[in-house]
Amino acid sequence: MGLHLRANSAGDFPIDQRVPARSRWVIPGWKRAASSTYTIHGSSIFYIPIFVASRRSYDRIAFRVMSAAAAGHTADIRIFSCKDGLPDALLLSCGTVGIDSTGYKELAISPAITFERGWYFLAYLGTESCGISGLDRAQCMPPALETKGGHFADSHFDDFVMRATGAAYADPAPAPTTHAPLGAVCLYLQEVAL
Repeated sequence: MGLHLRANSAGDFPIDQRVPARSRWVIPGWKRAASSTYTIHGSSIFYIPIFVASRRSYDRIAFRVMSAAAAGHTADIRIFSCKDGLPDALLLSCGTVGIDSTGYKELAISPAITFERGWYFLAYLGTESCGISGLDRAQCMPPALETKGGHFADSHFDDFVMRATGAAYADPAPAPTTHAPLGAVCLYLQEVAL
């Protein structure tokens, strides 16, 4: 299990975009056109791969709860490095936020975290299942990854998000045990403006 990272001799992929003069919410490396509601299961770590094309800083991380968990339940959000296509060292524990009500859930990253060009994993671990706004499988494109067959195919898109079932956070990251649907791609970073 793990991502098969494409060696791109032509240079950067995805094409680097200039950072705008204002902040924006992004899932680095992902292209999306629509979202859908996805039930993200509790007691499992969901690892979302991101690709940062060039040095960038981020000062907030967020997701949207569409159907709430029971009272008192939370999600713990973290960021891990990538090694050999798998989550590795803990880079940042962003904190916990309640998932027992609907709406946008944001955590401040202070001071802002700066990523160099490369692969990283955003991670979500909830204490109970809830409905989140995740990517619509038919309306998105993952980062520049290569499937096991050596090419992109819609049937392989669900290989990009990994899940550690019944796991607790550790450093280095617990190994993924299975894949998860693209609907689990739910975490957005706020890019710091120039």
